[in-house]
Amino acid sequence: MGVRLVSCFAFLCAALAASACITAAPHRAAAGATVAPLSPTPLAPPSQADGATVAAPASPTPTWTPDGWRPPPGDAIFDTSPGAPPITHGDRAVPAVYLTFDDGYGFGEEVLAILRQKHAPATACFAGSFMPRNPSFIRHWVEAGFSVCNHTYWHGNLTRLTDPTGDPAKDEPHRFANVQAELTTTVDKLHEYAPDARVLPLFRPPYGAYDDLVSRAAAAAGYRIVLWSLDPEDWRPATTAVALRDRVLAQARPGDIIVFHFERHATVEALPAIIDGLRAKGLEPRGLESLALP
Repeated sequence: MGVRLVSCFAFLCAALAASACITAAPHRAAAGATVAPLSPTPLAPPSQADGATVAAPASPTPTWTPDGWRPPPGDAIFDTSPGAPPITHGDRAVPAVYLTFDDGYGFGEEVLAILRQKHAPATACFAGSFMPRNPSFIRHWVEAGFSVCNHTYWHGNLTRLTDPTGDPAKDEPHRFANVQAELTTTVDKLHEYAPDARVLPLFRPPYGAYDDLVSRAAAAAGYRIVLWSLDPEDWRPATTAVALRDRVLAQARPGDIIVFHFERHATVEALPAIIDGLRAKGLEPRGLESLALP
């Protein structure tokens, strides 16, 4: 009997240890119609969407210190009139690249700490529904002087909105109103956490999905669409820090708008070397508030 009890106990311990090593399958990004290089990100946090988890940071979250270096205020002027084409890159004659970070926010504090340490400006494209997951980070980003662009509230594909009555004749006015509501609601949510936040008149449609109606609705709300010219695919769970660094440094050229995400720790690991490597190539990191247009 004693031998059986010992054997059962050993089997139970082994089973528990094995179960602790199991991780969920990576989150599958939602598909969407695009006219820009697709950069999928989940509509819900990975832990809520399909059980996927984000790895814990390798080091504790940095202690917030609001003093110290701040990005220059920038002097870019954006044409938000109807018909202004989406922005995909800056002036190719200017030796700068523009760092942008989209939703996720799992490692926002770590990204912010690196940017401040490296004196590297950047722009966050905030989605309103993501903000309650990390309100202190939202506040810290704004207090540190970094710029913000609008990434809608629900992070849905704006080209696929339809009228709930099912009447196709109502689809266009319904979608026009909803695009504008997505933009204004995001700013309202941002001001809940950072009342002094100033949002650039720039709007990044989720998945890069837009059409003429989305452009017109954004212009009517005072925004111009901004996309990207370099997507190193840090949103892919399989992307390593080394691959991310090498991809950016091999492909970056003057005027690029680079899209990163706050949701992967590989981005945190690669970011210091990316910033150093860009500067070694003669490309100075900037935020969109300093975007020099062609």
